[in-house]
Amino acid sequence: MFARDPCIMRACFRPGLLEDLGGRVVRGAVWMAVFIVLRAVITIGATAVLARLLTPTDFGLVAMATVAVELAGILCAFNLPAIIVRSTRLTRLDLDSAFWLSLAIGTSVTALIIIGSPVAALLFGEPSLMSILCALSAMILFEELSAVHFSIASRLLLIGNEVGCQVVSLVVRVGVSIALAMAGCGVWSLVWGSLIGRAVYCALLWWSIPYIPRWRMHGRFVRRNLRAGGSYLGSSALFCFSYSVDPAIVGRMS
Repeated sequence: MFARDPCIMRACFRPGLLEDLGGRVVRGAVWMAVFIVLRAVITIGATAVLARLLTPTDFGLVAMATVAVELAGILCAFNLPAIIVRSTRLTRLDLDSAFWLSLAIGTSVTALIIIGSPVAALLFGEPSLMSILCALSAMILFEELSAVHFSIASRLLLIGNEVGCQVVSLVVRVGVSIALAMAGCGVWSLVWGSLIGRAVYCALLWWSIPYIPRWRMHGRFVRRNLRAGGSYLGSSALFCFSYSVDPAIVGRMS
């Protein structure tokens, strides 16, 4: 599943339909079904254990910080992965341009979260939220670092690779959170669990998808896709707001 297959990059640039498209779709659906079941079982079990080790305030702080990070993450929603997936013709320069653009946007948003963390802490009335927000802002960087690799996996319907990365990172996140909670780290057990789990996911995607970015940028690609990606911002903002209202309220009242 995690073997580095050099044919992946050749297939990524080849125009036309994928070989064995129907088989890939079926296998992808099976992988996704397995992942949904595993995620539900692992999440329910981990929540039951962590609920005995942590307080509602700990969960509330992480919920509030997560909402703030996701709202700031709207600024990254130019949907470059979708643009890469649906492109009929793709070049290595396109991938390099998308990678550096994603990383630049992610770095800017991460800096914005850190700068705005005192305001968020004041808004929620939780001073300790500032340090949690600064730590969780790294999630944005990990997300953007793996955006192009995720796009390649989606373009080639390598669902098994994606599911494998997700399952391993979920197990790591849960294991780290439980271990730190048992050690008495409190809310930081959830924070470090999330960060380490996301870092593992990013590393596994980089390993399974043999794409290494080069130091170059295609200005026309960037301008064209920034205009196209801007149309995704509205729908992403609406979805994120509706998805985040409940956790924010629950976190504030915990």
